[in-house]
Parts: sequence; structure tokens; C-alpha cells
Amino acid sequence: MKKALLLSVLVLLLCMAFTALAGTLPEDGSALKEAKTFDRQLEILNNIAREHAEELENGGWDVSLNVSAAPGLPEKLIPDSFDEYGYQNAASFPEELRGHKFIALYSGRGTAVNFAGDWLARFPRDMQAQSLSEAEYALIVEGFWTPSGYEYIPPASSSHRDYYALVLNLQTGKATRFWSHRNNAKTSGKWGQLDGDNLSDAEIWNYLRSEIWGEIRQEAPDGTLLIFGITGRNCYLKGCEGEPVSVEVPAVAADYPVLEIGKECFYGCRTLKSVCLPEGIKRISDSAFYNCDSLEDINLPSTLEVIGNEAFRYCACLKNVTFPDGIKSIGELAFYEDNMLTEVVLPASLTDMGNKAFMYCSRLSRVVMNHAVSFREEDLFKSDSRLNCIYVAGGENNSAALAGIPSYTVVYAPEGSYFLQWARESGRRAVACESPADMPPVEYVTENGMEFLLFEGEAALSAYLGEEAAVTVPETVKGYPVTRILSQAIYRLEQVTSITIPSGIKEIIGSAIYGPDKNVPLDVYIANPEITIGENSIGRYGSNETPVTIHAPEGSTAQRYVNDTTGEPVAFEPWGEGVNPDARVLKNAAVLAGQVQQAVSDFWTTCDQKEYSWLARIPGYEIDKPEAAAVLRLTKEQFDALTLLMTGAENTARVFSLIVNTQWNLPYARAAMQTARGEQFKAAPDGFCAVALLAYRTDLVLVTLDVDGNGQAALLCSSPSIIKEMTPEYITVIAARYGVSGECSVYSGEEAAALLAK
Repeated sequence: MKKALLLSVLVLLLCMAFTALAGTLPEDGSALKEAKTFDRQLEILNNIAREHAEELENGGWDVSLNVSAAPGLPEKLIPDSFDEYGYQNAASFPEELRGHKFIALYSGRGTAVNFAGDWLARFPRDMQAQSLSEAEYALIVEGFWTPSGYEYIPPASSSHRDYYALVLNLQTGKATRFWSHRNNAKTSGKWGQLDGDNLSDAEIWNYLRSEIWGEIRQEAPDGTLLIFGITGRNCYLKGCEGEPVSVEVPAVAADYPVLEIGKECFYGCRTLKSVCLPEGIKRISDSAFYNCDSLEDINLPSTLEVIGNEAFRYCACLKNVTFPDGIKSIGELAFYEDNMLTEVVLPASLTDMGNKAFMYCSRLSRVVMNHAVSFREEDLFKSDSRLNCIYVAGGENNSAALAGIPSYTVVYAPEGSYFLQWARESGRRAVACESPADMPPVEYVTENGMEFLLFEGEAALSAYLGEEAAVTVPETVKGYPVTRILSQAIYRLEQVTSITIPSGIKEIIGSAIYGPDKNVPLDVYIANPEITIGENSIGRYGSNETPVTIHAPEGSTAQRYVNDTTGEPVAFEPWGEGVNPDARVLKNAAVLAGQVQQAVSDFWTTCDQKEYSWLARIPGYEIDKPEAAAVLRLTKEQFDALTLLMTGAENTARVFSLIVNTQWNLPYARAAMQTARGEQFKAAPDGFCAVALLAYRTDLVLVTLDVDGNGQAALLCSSPSIIKEMTPEYITVIAARYGVSGECSVYSGEEAAALLAK
């Protein structure tokens, strides 16, 4: 009985001791520092490795096991320079050394030798030396600085941060270097911050672990070769060979459970479109899917806890991400510039959110956050110009992080919550809302080559997707009034030369309309005199000084925008109410008419004047004072059809005038031989092409202006009665003859002269 009782007590004490040891990693780290000999450090480390195997395999980096090496190492084991070893190079950790006993050391040139416990504790158990006498090899990592030689203004110096790893045969002294890494010095930056960055112990081990543990190579069903690195009892997906399109990661590789998608695993894989992750995955490491710009779909398993820094950065096609309820951390820049993400729901388990995690996700329009999330900096959602609504359950640590959201973002939060009060006090639109399910939906639709975001009964232009040179923003889409133009909606599109914005548009967001860095015209017509234009909302990309011309009513906010803007090449011209958009067409037509008049005058001096006697009266009228004028406004499609009718025509206007003369009884008309040919003008307002007629006492000048700003003109002679025939109906009948049904305006001589004088 007593023996049984004593045995029970001993078992209990052993269990208590084991429990205490299992939870004393910090004390164990301290014990390594206090050890008097190197053998004692090895003994302590072996106990740590045995009792904390799972923690060390899956983390444990908050406690450092790298300490100064205690006495006992052979003299000059680490010389002043690795070059003294006379080492040979190998592409990887020598396979034949697996299973041999190791110690691990770290040294910076000219610094004390450190016992590299962080790495040795994570070695395979059969490769961890119990004592120095048992050790056959040493893993030695050296970190050092190499002058960069970069030249800076003002003068400064910098260094690359270099690392080597080699294995040293402790009996023969022969060494093999199997790994090197360089963090380059910065080419620019602040004084004192130009050197290459240090690698942490965890980062170095991330490079070394599969070298030391070995790899598993396994073919996927699609033929892609998946490469796994072993970590101990588990493994992680390290990379792949081939051009994967759809990858299904197995839950187990060669009897090792797969717990992680490794650092830079699919880095820059442009072919990858979908990934299926198994249950059991706990971590997606840094840059795992960086710049996988074809990746559309990925499932995140319920076991996932950590998404690393830049894990999905530049995944431009990633549409939907559903975070599991157990996720704890999302790293810095994790989803930076993922432009297809429209909605993010952050679950209650999430406690740590990295800086800029969702920055520049240009289509992100709906976000749900819970009160537990802690934020490191203020610009988590900064510059997300499409963020229409955000729900925050509560908490007092979120207001700074959300200070960068757009002013028009609607904030939803429970009644009485800190965040609802903060939103109201900061002048934001705030709505009491007990559940994110009560928020209105956000929808993207595409119509007529334009993408719109629909929210709360209004639409916003999100992107122009068409190929037309003239863009006219519609007043409504799907029954919703269009009220805003969002950031980068019409951005650096070389084909676009004119943009017309109707009076219903209330706001243009920053960087919404930008011309390319080319010497091409870009005219923006703004009808609403009170429109709100954000800072740097309209301009030109790059250093090109060709201005973007903004046409708007006198005294409008658009005019003030031009007057107040110093950083962008923009110019102002009056337009809008009281300004006839045909004025520019007639001005351009008059320029071409003047060229026709000069061409005919020059032709008269060299031609057979008997044959061309009908030109004797030319020129004899003022170009800016026609007897009448007409403007027929066409769509680009109509104009293209008209040009197609005249395929092969060197001069569209001239051929059109010949067709009119021969196929329609225009009184006494006769086409002149000389014409004005293509010349670049400012594109027509409202994005239309035009056929203009300037009628003088005895002649007509016919002008065609396309939407790209090219113009051509031809001369017709006629009797004075043609002026009486200049009616919208008459012009419309002629146009209909050629399958054109554009809108026509006719002006008297006085009206035309007034327009030409503007």
C-alpha cells in the first residue's frame, strides 16, 4: 500500500516537473547564458529541444536560445575570416552529412563566437551532439558587412549585409560552404539607414531548415512537382517545379503532415490561377503568393492561424478571400494592391493586423471589422477610394487606423459604441447598426465599356474599359444616378482624348482622371459648376507638360481647381451652360476653310484659268463671317461607317463632297480639286465626330472632324440659293442618304459669327 502510494506521489511529482519544464522556455534560455561550459550548454539545449519540440518546430522565436559560447571550444575554431578555412562550395547541404552529430555556432567578423542554440535546437534529434566530444561537425553561420561602393548625394557610405553558412569537419578541419545570402544596401534613403537589413534568427533558419532536414518531392495530379521541406514531425510546401495552373496541396507528404505554405513558395508564379489548401495548414508565410497576378481563387482552411507579410501582395486577380474564424494574424502588406478584392470580413479571432495590409486595394468597397483587432499604424485602408462602407463592432483602438478612410465612407457600428461616437464627432456619416448583415450591399456592374459601383441607390464610375477616344459618362446606369468618379477610373489611357461629365456628377475623387505621359490632347468637359474635385484628381501622369484642358462654366469649382493647382499641367476653357459645344467645331472648321481658300488661291495662279474660270471669284469672302453654318454631330460608329463607305479615300471630306455633288442635287454644286488635308485639332466636345458646313455667298466648305481631333475640308461651289436651303431638315435628308442620322444644328450668319468669335 505504502509502495503504491509512494509510486503515485513520484508519478505526480514527475508530471508536475514535466509540466513546469514544458512551460519554462524563458528560464531555459536564461540557463544557457549561465552555463559554465560549452558541454553544459549542449546538455541544456538538448533538454529544451526534447521538451519543447512542438513549440520550436512551429514558432518559439520570442525566446532567444542564441547566447555567447561558454568555454570549451577549440582555439581558432572560427578564424578572423572564413577564407582561412579554404572551404569548397556546394549547391546544398551535403546529403552524406545527414545523421551525423553537429554543434552550431554564429559569428560576426571580429566579434565573439555565439552558441547558435536557436538553430541547433531545431536540428533533427539524431544530429544534435550531446557533448563536444561527440560532435563530428559544426554548422557555422557568419554575418558580415561588405562596403557597397554606392555613391550618394550628399556623400555617404553604406554596406551590404552578407551571410555565409558552412559545415566544418571538426576532425579534419575541412569546410564546405552550402549557403550564402546578401541583403543589398539601399540606393537611396535617410542618412544612417542605407545599410542592408539584418536577417533575424527566424529568417536565417527559414533558409537553412530544408537544407538540414531535407526535402520531399511529390508529383501533383496536374504534373507539377511539389517540393516540401521537413521541419521535424511535420513539413511545409517549399516550392514547385513547372508552370502550375491549379494546385491542390496534399494534407500529408511522405507521412509528414503539411502545416505551412513556405516563404516565397509561389513567388511570381504568373500561371497559377487557383489553389486548394487542405485542413491542417496553420501558416501562409511571407511572400508565399507574391505577384501571382493570375491567381483568382484560394480557399483558406479553418486551421489557418497566420498570414505572413506580403503573402498575397500584387495578386491582381484575387477576387474573394474568406478568412477562417480561427485566424489570429495578418501581416504587413499582406493583400497590398489586390485590385479585384471587393469585400473583406475580419473574424473575431483576429488579434493582430499588419500595417498597409489592404492598402491600395482599389476595388475594396465593403469591410467588416471586429473589436478585437489591434492595428500597428494608421494607414490600413488608406487610399482605398472605393471603400463605401465599413462596419466596426466596437473597441477604442481602431479610430487611428481608420482615420485614413475616404470622407464619403459610411461608418456602421452598434448604437452606443465608441466607434460610432468617434465617427460622428469626426464629421463622418455614421449609421447605428447592430449587425454587418444590416449594411446595404455593394455591387459592381459593367455597361457600355464602363464599370460602375452601385451603393445606396447611387452609382460611381469605377473604371473605363472601352477603346473609344471620346468618353461620355452616362447620367444613369441600371436606374441608378451616376454621382461620382472614383480614383483611377480613367487613368493613363492613351486612346482617350475627351471626357464629358454630366451635371449629375457631384464628386471627382483624387487621381480619377489622368492623361498618359504623352503629347496627346485630353479635354475634360464638366457640366456641374459646383462639382467637388479632390486634390490631384485631374492631371497628367509623368513629367509631360502638355496640359489637360478642363472645360467648365465660368466661376465654377472646376475653374478654381485649375487656378489652385500647381502640381499638375491643367488649363481652363469656359464651357457648360450658355456655351455652345458647336463653337469649337466651327472654329476648327473655319481654320480648315482658310486653308482651302489659300489652296484654291495658289492653285489659281498655276492652273488653266479657262478650264477653271469658275474659281476666278475665289477667294472673296471672310472666313469668320459665313452666311450660314451647320454642324451635324455623329457618333464614332457612324463616322467610321461613313469613312468605310469612302474606303481608299485620301481625303474623306473631298470624297464626301464629290459624292454629294454626284448623288444629290445640291444646286449648281461642283467640287473643287484642292482641299485641306488632315490636321490635328482639339477633339470635339461631348465626344462626337462632326460634319460641318460653312456657307458663303457662292460657296460651301465641307469639313469632317473625327473624335481624335483630325480634320479635313473640301470646297463646293453653288448658287446663293443654297443658303436658303440650309435647314436642319435639309441637312438631315442628305445625311440619311448615307445612313447617317446624327443630330444637326443650323446657325444663321450672325449666330455663326458669334460662335466663331468666342
